[in-house]
Amino acid sequence: MFSSSLALNLYEYHWFRRLNYLFSLICPIYYLINILWIRPQRFKILFIHLIFTATFFIVSFNCGDFSIFNTWLLILCINGMNMKKIAKFVLIFSIIYIFVIVCLSGYGIIENKLYPRYQGSMSLLTRYSYGFANPNVFAAFLFQIACCLVYLKWKQWSIIENFLILLLFAVIYSFLNCRTVSILIVLLLILVNLCKYKLKDKSIIFLKYFSLFSLGFCPFFSFLTVILYAHANSSAALISDLLSHRIRNLYFSLNYYDVSLFGNIYHRHNDFLIVDNAYGNIFIHFGVLVFILYMVLYLIAINYTIKFKNVPFLILLTVYLYYGIMEGYIINPHSNFTIFIFSIMFCNKNLLTSDKTECM
Repeated sequence: MFSSSLALNLYEYHWFRRLNYLFSLICPIYYLINILWIRPQRFKILFIHLIFTATFFIVSFNCGDFSIFNTWLLILCINGMNMKKIAKFVLIFSIIYIFVIVCLSGYGIIENKLYPRYQGSMSLLTRYSYGFANPNVFAAFLFQIACCLVYLKWKQWSIIENFLILLLFAVIYSFLNCRTVSILIVLLLILVNLCKYKLKDKSIIFLKYFSLFSLGFCPFFSFLTVILYAHANSSAALISDLLSHRIRNLYFSLNYYDVSLFGNIYHRHNDFLIVDNAYGNIFIHFGVLVFILYMVLYLIAINYTIKFKNVPFLILLTVYLYYGIMEGYIINPHSNFTIFIFSIMFCNKNLLTSDKTECM
């Protein structure tokens, strides 16, 4: 997963390609050993897990992408961990990972790709990837650092934490010029300070309705604008332009690929067929079944978080929903640690309990 985030041509680095292939074989085997041997389950639970495992394997085999199968196995492996431990690991790992990649880019070992962006008819802005596949990927990891800070420092939240988030915003907006993550950082700051200082005890009630509304609104907005775009609606065309042609691309992709229950082999070989919208990506690439399953699991995850009155995590779940309108990173565990909340429904009932009193 991490290799796909770098500006590396695997065919030019044969040793890295072989190592990448080796890991793609070893990791699923290790996950299965962890699930079946190290953490044995009761037969009833194991049977449920096997049904889901078989489903994700069939989908992965059909669409030619085993990332979703590996993600499912990884989710099953975190039994016994709480979200605070996961967030700490992700924060430390992300900081080290970003530092190493940027340094390798600075030394020329990894390419620092240039991505021009036209601002009007004459103005040209050059965006740099700093060793990552593109500036948006780099911004995704920086955004995850911001989310980890919100979750870990919620109880001690102060002006220092606000400053750190604003510093990340400055880097993302000024150096990467990632408008999506810049807007999300602002939304994150507004929600955090609103719930922490203004709403206080009423924040869970506000977030309950806002989160459930967002769960319906984000995919609905994505597909409704596609329908309007298909009917040459000027508002939908304007929205598509503002969203860097995400709606246009989703429209062409939905017409190019057959809608399948178990997904399609997805080729990013044409600009019009590159689907960055997460909901459209899941629907086309992984199929209708996984799309429905994802939305249902997200609904259950929101209700679980409300039950434990975990305000910071509920904020993160909500903000990532809006992230899905523009990017597909929300379904990748290496760029969205909140996806591990799904384990609470299968094998890890204590994922949020240890944080309950600290996050109220």
